[in-house]
Amino acid sequence: MPSILASQLVAVILAGFLASKVLYGLHSTFLDLRFGPLDTIFTGVGVIAVVANLYVLYKSITASAAFEAHVESNATQEPAAEQPEAPGLEAPAQTEASRS
Repeated sequence: MPSILASQLVAVILAGFLASKVLYGLHSTFLDLRFGPLDTIFTGVGVIAVVANLYVLYKSITASAAFEAHVESNATQEPAAEQPEAPGLEAPAQTEASRS
């Protein structure tokens, strides 16, 4: 929980610094839309969020495919034969019965 709060604090400080120092005089127009410092910050955050979601989607699809391939490979293998018990590892009840 403290790491989440720390990352939020850093993000707010970084956004404030960008808006007040780096992007202070930015006034641009694209397709008849005006962009200022805050618009640029919000657009950048939105692009980062979309890229992160696409990455998670890609990783979940590849992980799902790998899991299905693993399950299929294990399903085609023959079940392991039962291994006989090692001598001297009998149940305690059998040991007591053999003593009397």
